Amino acid sequence: MVERKQMEVFYNSCEEAKGIIRLDHLADTNTMIILFCGKQIFPEGFNSYGEPIFPEETVRHYKRIEALNERNKIDGTDYSLGFDVIYDEMEIKESRKVFDSASGIQKSLTSLEDFLKVLKLRDCFKKVYEKESLNEFVIFGKYVLTAYGEVYFIKTQVKLELNDVCTLDYYRGMVNSFVKDKCYTTTVCTIPKLGSRCPVCGKEFSINDLKKEERFWKINNKIAHNKCYKEFYRFLEINNITRIVDQVYYDKPKYELLPNGYCNEECCEHKPWFLFHTKDGDIRIGWRKRVISIEFQEGFKEFDLSIFNNEDVTKLWVGHSVNNNTPKGTIFNKGIFIIHAWSEEKAIEYLRKVNRYV
Repeated sequence: MVERKQMEVFYNSCEEAKGIIRLDHLADTNTMIILFCGKQIFPEGFNSYGEPIFPEETVRHYKRIEALNERNKIDGTDYSLGFDVIYDEMEIKESRKVFDSASGIQKSLTSLEDFLKVLKLRDCFKKVYEKESLNEFVIFGKYVLTAYGEVYFIKTQVKLELNDVCTLDYYRGMVNSFVKDKCYTTTVCTIPKLGSRCPVCGKEFSINDLKKEERFWKINNKIAHNKCYKEFYRFLEINNITRIVDQVYYDKPKYELLPNGYCNEECCEHKPWFLFHTKDGDIRIGWRKRVISIEFQEGFKEFDLSIFNNEDVTKLWVGHSVNNNTPKGTIFNKGIFIIHAWSEEKAIEYLRKVNRYV
């Protein structure tokens, strides 16, 4: 068959701009020929539907050619250029039972490669049969294979005695029977690609990781183990915050790691807060949403709060009024004073202001 299509820009999982030609059918890539104004062009790869993928430079190049043709038209004709894609339609040869039954999916759980093949078949099935729904399953008690060929992760997991594969209806029934609030939430899930490795520990992913891991996260758009992800960002946080303090206190004061002072959920448990024991007194520091909370503790050396009058940010001294018009000579000498910095640079600036005063 022959289809005339436009090339579109999309962003892949690594947030790289790519070109793609969307096709109406599953394509046999071994038979595909792509022509632009009669000249054959070659893609850098294909997606699971057999649709050709191109580098960003390719799509930008042909968009410029199209724009010039549009500019130079003189008779009102539509000069938008298309790509002629010649290919044979690919059929799904595997029995539906292979990818849409509990027994078929169970067989695929012997290796990551086999499981990824099942996911691809489910995805391709929905491409061909848009109006038909797939059966829905829960894998390892935490991954949902949806009726639309997608994979979701169950965020609020429930400890249940389950087989590696069960229907979603059975899972719901078990949750309703054993959990008081009778609800669970899901989120879109990314499954590691075959041959990919965790960027922290370097281990190649296997089917065992899907079974044992709580969930997967991304580091710079690379999938990582849950434990590795948290370790990576924990040490990154320690490095960033200690660097802020060390640029002001050159003696590199000792510190204690504290639980996150803003969020106690799983999403922030790897982002500690800090209690620095400086020569001027203790300072508690940590990220609070988009700001760094700097909290000068009881017993810190006295300083004039008016040094922050030009800073239009949150400032709090319990029991006292602090704003952008704080009178000069308003001395912080007891309790806790808090100021929020909107960047690491501002955090350093605020600490220096106080350090110079005391």
